[in-house]
Amino acid sequence: MLGSDAREQLSKHVGNHIFELRTILGSNIVRILYFFDADKIIVATNGFVKKQQKTPRSEILVAMQRRAKYFNRKIDL
Repeated sequence: MLGSDAREQLSKHVGNHIFELRTILGSNIVRILYFFDADKIIVATNGFVKKQQKTPRSEILVAMQRRAKYFNRKIDL
């Protein structure tokens, strides 16, 4: 049983409450960025085909902006 070692291979925290889900689709390395809502909801923000070793900062910024927008709209309800 791999426990937390298996989870680290699939997902990791990339900063500012944003996580990265890693998978392979065909010959592409696909990443989906997401965050958790306080109500235990997982919200996917954006996905991309990873072409470099490090997650592009621009993709993390998109996820952060969408997270902020999500919580701002939730407050307005």
